[in-house]
Amino acid sequence: MRTTRVSRRCGGAGEGEYACAASARWGASVRSGSSGARRSRSSRARGRASRAVGPACDRRRHRVPTVTEVFAPDEGGGGGGGSIAAAEGAEMWPLVVLLLLSSACCGSAQLTFNPVKSIEYTTCNETVVIPCFVTNVEADSLREMYLKWKFGKDWIFIYDGDRDFSNHSRGYSSANIVKFALLKGIASLRMNKKDAVPGNYTCEVTELSREGETYIELKYREVSWFSTNENILIIIFPMLAVLLFWGQFGIVTLKYSSSVPKEKSIFLFVAGIVLTAFVIIGAILLVPGEYSAKKASGLGLIVVPTVILILLQYSMFMISPAVGLSSFSIAILVIQLLGFVLSVVGLSLCVSACSPVHGPLLISGLGVVALAELLGLVYMKFNASDQRTIQPPRHLKNQRE
Repeated sequence: MRTTRVSRRCGGAGEGEYACAASARWGASVRSGSSGARRSRSSRARGRASRAVGPACDRRRHRVPTVTEVFAPDEGGGGGGGSIAAAEGAEMWPLVVLLLLSSACCGSAQLTFNPVKSIEYTTCNETVVIPCFVTNVEADSLREMYLKWKFGKDWIFIYDGDRDFSNHSRGYSSANIVKFALLKGIASLRMNKKDAVPGNYTCEVTELSREGETYIELKYREVSWFSTNENILIIIFPMLAVLLFWGQFGIVTLKYSSSVPKEKSIFLFVAGIVLTAFVIIGAILLVPGEYSAKKASGLGLIVVPTVILILLQYSMFMISPAVGLSSFSIAILVIQLLGFVLSVVGLSLCVSACSPVHGPLLISGLGVVALAELLGLVYMKFNASDQRTIQPPRHLKNQRE
């Protein structure tokens, strides 16, 4: 329109040819300047888009520009911005489509994890597994994977899939992973219990240009070998059996002192002292807490010496004139022997397991042993009372003699 106006002015009379030529050149320069500005803006927009695309599947992370950023006109531009922006928008649509396709090709630039805040292990665990699960692994080969485990700020295990090489730091000689499980997103670390240290662990996984990390806290939890109630019963039943034995010993020494040899009384006394010492020491060692060799030894000192009770009860029956080996006394001995067998079987099952599930079997055996001792005491007391009742007075016995 400016050119038309200039031409019309030049067509008027009285104006020089030089002025008309200058006006025509000025109009042409205005048109070329406007077209050049549009081409410059368009080339700059293409440059921004091409730089945003970059190497579409580069090993480093990239950010895809939004449509608003691509279509935004340059600040400080000249007039006619609305029509120029519309023209540039029409030209930029193919580049936007290319950006979206390249983003879909490369996927997300960040690996995501299935979060596990903490994991616990006990003294019963021979192997400790610290979980690490990646949810969006897309690698087809281990050469694309890289894994690093850290404890605090120090690395403890590294696996480089490109070289198929793994390494562990000092103090974590048992640390290892299942390599081919990495392709399924499983990067869990395994180690022996002796190498495990409670604290914060970091799992860092890299897959080509994508990477991510997650944090897991390893905790140690104490687990009692036996529950509080089981621990009390295991100690109470043997002690009760020992007390009942001393009750039987008192009946024998008081009621049958004249007929019981002194050597046998001393033997029963010494055996009772040894049995009592075993049970007390075992009860001291078997304090509530997690499994240990000391607690296993204490349990053995409680259970195994109960066989001495069977021998002592048999001796009590034999040296008591009013008892002997009657059918009732034999039944008591058989019951006591059965209780001992149950307790020994329960002991073997509990010692071989860090977390015993056969504690009730052990306790029932010890309870049967204590019950047999109680029956023996009642039986001896009953027979001793009958013998005192039917025994003739000593002066009548002397007169008969």
